[in-house]
Amino acid sequence: MKFLHTSDIHYGAAPDANRTWGRERAKAIKESFGRIIEACVYEKADCLIISGGLFDGRPTEDEVREVNEAFAAIPDTRVYVIAGENDPVFSSSPVCTFRWAENVIYNTDKEFNSLYLSDIHIEIVGASNDRNRFDTDRLTDAKPVQGCASILVISNSQADESMMPENFTYIALGGDHKPYVKRGGCLVNCGSPEPICADDTGKHGYYVGEIDDESRKLTALKFVTLPTVRYITLSVNVTPASTEADVIRNLKREMTSRGSENIYQIKLNGLCKPEEDFVLEDLTREFKISKILNFTRPDYDYMQLSREHPSDMVGFFVKEMNREDISELDRKAMNFGINALLKTADERK
Repeated sequence: MKFLHTSDIHYGAAPDANRTWGRERAKAIKESFGRIIEACVYEKADCLIISGGLFDGRPTEDEVREVNEAFAAIPDTRVYVIAGENDPVFSSSPVCTFRWAENVIYNTDKEFNSLYLSDIHIEIVGASNDRNRFDTDRLTDAKPVQGCASILVISNSQADESMMPENFTYIALGGDHKPYVKRGGCLVNCGSPEPICADDTGKHGYYVGEIDDESRKLTALKFVTLPTVRYITLSVNVTPASTEADVIRNLKREMTSRGSENIYQIKLNGLCKPEEDFVLEDLTREFKISKILNFTRPDYDYMQLSREHPSDMVGFFVKEMNREDISELDRKAMNFGINALLKTADERK
């Protein structure tokens, strides 16, 4: 039996909606969902498992209808869906009353239930989330039926391997946007097909697995990477010798080599000249930059400051704070204090 495993599709989401590339991101999520549907045909998948997060919150009726039309286009693939942390089941949700295509099983039950699919000789045990967090105490109720291959489907981003029950052929997890594989491939969180926010760095895609009917064991598992836009964090270490032009030049080179289609978060770290501000906003006209974080600290010459300010607040502050045993936290506070005092010197006069 061959299956595809995906989760956290967030159909209907619009990441970075307030950015110029917001529409591209919303479109990309639907396109990635479409590629997964196409993959079911290409792989000749017997089953498509979606372990939560199909929708981005409570879906509209139009979104449910669009998704169902996509599922109906792969009638030879059984589709099994549960609700996850982002799209928990509520009685008012359209997923509860919608008439799904014949090949679709949307399990809205918050209690574990078992479904045996005789045509593909597999048992699926699953439960939907009826609130944001999955109650891990419920895992004691998840038990496989002996005598056939079995798949457990849950959505829990805080899942602990030690909590997971034994004896399932495959455990399909959702809720965490970054993929990982444990227990030799039998415990899998497939991550999200598309990055949803700046924290969703790394690879994105879906898993394709095979279970042998006779041995009832997982015999193959591969991760298929989707051609998605990536969120990339660039950390730049600056020194007092670094100029704004240096930093801009280096960032341009890095972003160009990694791909101008990607979305960047920039972090500046280290010590800089006190007068250096590192204004990087011009880069946003050439590249997709979601955030610029400046964690640099001014490299003050404390002895020079003491000589230049022997009898004012700056000098008194430096003498009080600049001790041999000063901690890193106090040094940061001292630099912030000096910076504030220097900037308001004219006001105090």
